[in-house]
Amino acid sequence: MRGFFRLLFMVLAAAAGMFLIAGVHAQNAYFAIEGKLVEVGEKTKETKALKLAADVGEYFGRMADGGLVVGLGAMTIEKGYDIKKGYTLAIVSPQGGIEREIASDVIRAYPSAAADAIAFLDIQHDPWIFQNGKAERLPISHKVIQFAWLPDGSGFVYTGKPSDWSPVKINNPENTEEFMRLANSDLFLYKLADGATTQLTDHPREDWNPAISPDGKTVLFQSSRISYSCFWKVNIDGTGLAQVTFPKPGFKYEENVPIAYTDQLFWNGATNSIIYGTSTPESVKEIRQMSPDGAGALLLGTGAKPQIYNKGESVAFLADKNEIKTLSLK
Repeated sequence: MRGFFRLLFMVLAAAAGMFLIAGVHAQNAYFAIEGKLVEVGEKTKETKALKLAADVGEYFGRMADGGLVVGLGAMTIEKGYDIKKGYTLAIVSPQGGIEREIASDVIRAYPSAAADAIAFLDIQHDPWIFQNGKAERLPISHKVIQFAWLPDGSGFVYTGKPSDWSPVKINNPENTEEFMRLANSDLFLYKLADGATTQLTDHPREDWNPAISPDGKTVLFQSSRISYSCFWKVNIDGTGLAQVTFPKPGFKYEENVPIAYTDQLFWNGATNSIIYGTSTPESVKEIRQMSPDGAGALLLGTGAKPQIYNKGESVAFLADKNEIKTLSLK
């Protein structure tokens, strides 16, 4: 149980900082650093700061038409992960001009690289979508903590929590039963064409952090269903549930990777590998690469916020002191 509580804390701490992509890659990488949007060139690896009329608090990804989705301003989070103010969600051009402001009080956004649509979350963890020039509340009853788009942009998989869940409430539960109920999360498939929702997983513990295979047939995700965080997979129709990694309780961290303590998870179609960010017991952030069957977990570097770019052939991430590092995956 102690390990479960530690895991939950890590998940909640990371929930505001996740963005998930499956097999789709911008040609350049971008990072929000000290209010600036910094671009990393596809081939040259040179960096430059785009000139924007407002501070950039977060970079969320790239749309199908090349627009860059960012959070302007800063989030205000009080004790107990009580979010008082979110970002202003905006689309900016690769040249740096602000093309459109979409919504305020946004904590995370997930642009589709195949369709001109953005799924996003407000400060209450309610789900929204921007498409056809307008933002609308999605007809989803759950509180949502993550989205992962299907490669063709026809829908997405989301992590759903109970409708009364909030970070504040789960940090101050009335009793253990209430805590366990609020801690539960499952994965759901949502189709844009008709709003149909299919539940993919069903377990009283946590399933979260989905990443979809480049062919759109398989969902890799994290789960605490055996009390330890593991990678699992399930078919996009909810069949074929299978455990992918098998942790060994009592083993040292280095002897027990891949460990599914992640806050970013990418399925890279160019190399058919999984890139993920994780953290050691000493809170050293690492970038690792494993195969979809759980083998490997090669250490790529020390840092956070990995991004796959250059047609899937490179990864960029933030090292100490916001230094951007790049690495070829070939």
